[in-house]
Amino acid sequence: MTFKTALTIGGLDPTGGAGIVADIRAFAVCGVPAGAVVAAFANQTHDRGIAVWPVDSRTFIESIDAALAIRPSAIKIGMLANSEIVRVVADRLGALENCPVVLDTVMRSSSGMELLDEAGIDAMVELLFPISTVITPNWDEAAALSGYAVDSINSSVEAGIALLKSTNAVLVTGGHSEGDPVDLLFDPAGRVEFASARIDGNFRGTGCALSSLIAAELALGKGLRDAIYAAKKRLSAALDKSKPPYITF
Repeated sequence: MTFKTALTIGGLDPTGGAGIVADIRAFAVCGVPAGAVVAAFANQTHDRGIAVWPVDSRTFIESIDAALAIRPSAIKIGMLANSEIVRVVADRLGALENCPVVLDTVMRSSSGMELLDEAGIDAMVELLFPISTVITPNWDEAAALSGYAVDSINSSVEAGIALLKSTNAVLVTGGHSEGDPVDLLFDPAGRVEFASARIDGNFRGTGCALSSLIAAELALGKGLRDAIYAAKKRLSAALDKSKPPYITF
């Protein structure tokens, strides 16, 4: 039997509220076995950042090469800490064929801790955007990456259109909006809105969970739009039965 597997590359949050621990939970609910490569230790609690410690280059290269040997069916990328790690990821993933890549453009934690330095952001845009199947910025990230102020659905449209010039598809997530969130997908076929009911609660790792669920659905063979729809449905169901700060599937 050939298994459909997914690989997460990102940060290890010791609390398990976000990062690769959250990614693995999301893969599991889809029935997709997970591989994981730790790019950095994001030491934090539920309400404050402590420090980020990138993995050394040799360890990271050995880890990603070992992980890619499982030939994942999809890859989710989270925090990468610095430009050196970004460049290794771009080099390895650029050589893959027919493997969807979901890039969660995390740059800061919810507590304000820097998760990717300035040189790393530049390298991410230059090297990872072109090889990503979809990038998933929230409003703050879309604003920082596009140069547009994003504080409404209309301004998120401007940012999404601008970002699409650098990548294959953009999902601007609307969790920071007031009222029910609307995520906007921009791809070469046009624009699609994915609306959902807001579920109250100070949850952590919602962006990690959504991007990982999308990657898992892509690994199972869905097209991007169907994968996003299925991922949002799973996430809404999980949030509805979860107790903050954790999302439990």
